[in-house]
Amino acid sequence: MLEAFFEASPWTVESDGDFEAIPDDKFDEYVDQHTRFGDFEAMQKKALKEWTANQTGL
Repeated sequence: MLEAFFEASPWTVESDGDFEAIPDDKFDEYVDQHTRFGDFEAMQKKALKEWTANQTGL
């Protein structure tokens, strides 16, 4: 799912360095326009919440 998200983006992300090179404001704008989240931080928080729930069985 995340891989498809990056494949559809205007950036080539094949490493941590590639991801870190994306300007935060441009990435937040992309997230806002292409997901239900307002920015990357909101997307991260939701992903962490879901991952934690899956790991703990909650």
